[in-house]
Amino acid sequence: MVKFPYINTLRDSFAVTFSNVLLFVPIILVILFNVALIPFTLEITPANGFSVKAVLLLIVFAMFSGFITFISYGWLYALVKRIVEKKKLKLYETFFEGLPLAWKYIKIGLLVMLYFFGISIITMVLVGLLSLIPVVGVVLLGIILFGEAVLFFV
Repeated sequence: MVKFPYINTLRDSFAVTFSNVLLFVPIILVILFNVALIPFTLEITPANGFSVKAVLLLIVFAMFSGFITFISYGWLYALVKRIVEKKKLKLYETFFEGLPLAWKYIKIGLLVMLYFFGISIITMVLVGLLSLIPVVGVVLLGIILFGEAVLFFV
């Protein structure tokens, strides 16, 4: 019979999670904030067509949603830290304890976003240049697209 060494860890983590319902507060608040932002994106539909306003609205929505999510992650880890240290859970204090960690997440998220943006720009330029070469360009385009798919999805 196969023995799973992590079963006890999972059982303990579920027990701690469901015995401390305050751990759900940051997650529920993120869901509520994101739902509250939905009405601002209702005018973005295929029937309206492409508009700069719609694209900017989506970018702002995504960045604000990501910002709120990163803050909640910092807050959640501060709550878990308090549980591990067997201290009393206080939402207000743990929120401010989690802000430095949230700031780290925000910086990492911005770096990753810039990295993918840079890779996309480089790929677009290469594809544009390679389209000038008839047969070799198509082969190299396939190689580049395969490489980008591997880079982004693996």
